[in-house]
Amino acid sequence: MYVSYTVPGSSALQHSWHCENLHLECGFGQFFHPNNATCCEGHLTFGLSQGASQCCRDQAYNPLNEHCCNGRVHIKPKGQVDCCGSELWDQHTQLCCGKERKLLDRMTVHSKCCGVVRFDKRNETCNDTLDVEPRTCGTESWDAEKQLCCGPEQKILNKINDQNLCCSYDQYDPKTQCCTNNLKVVSLHELKIQSTAGWRTHTDYVTKGCSKMSICNSNVDLLATAP
Repeated sequence: MYVSYTVPGSSALQHSWHCENLHLECGFGQFFHPNNATCCEGHLTFGLSQGASQCCRDQAYNPLNEHCCNGRVHIKPKGQVDCCGSELWDQHTQLCCGKERKLLDRMTVHSKCCGVVRFDKRNETCNDTLDVEPRTCGTESWDAEKQLCCGPEQKILNKINDQNLCCSYDQYDPKTQCCTNNLKVVSLHELKIQSTAGWRTHTDYVTKGCSKMSICNSNVDLLATAP
């Protein structure tokens, strides 16, 4: 006895029963048992059951220990797996750059892509034409990790703390200080604002930090001491 039918949603595979054995058709004239092989785009991969495998274009693979990258099967490494084109990509040690999906070694945590080349964002920039240029402050090169480029005339300041920001030609720590509208550095512990109840110390700004508050960019007059 022989019965066949087309699997719903797929015109490539047909089930057929011959006696008590189940066989599937792969492509034209290729029959296989789904426990012994897998059909992918008309090609058979033997040794992988169809129920436990997946297709990587026309090749079957085991997703438990293999990974598919753009039609290429790789042995799956430990940890998180990503693809860069058809290659495996370790985001901690590599960059995947450009439309060409080119793999480059990540030299530092500051390494970034500029087209298909690598640059260090601390002392280099990537321009609109995807060329790497030295990062400059005025006419001098500077290190964005260790320095600040401040004010209209671009003055280089060595950072006192890693989180410091520019306030005109000075620098401030947003965790403990504010840069006021008139570009003065004010200690949050000394900051007092005028309210309907008179002058009072606003301790919320001390605990929450200037960077999370609107007071530094508002029109409220800020003074370092109360009247």
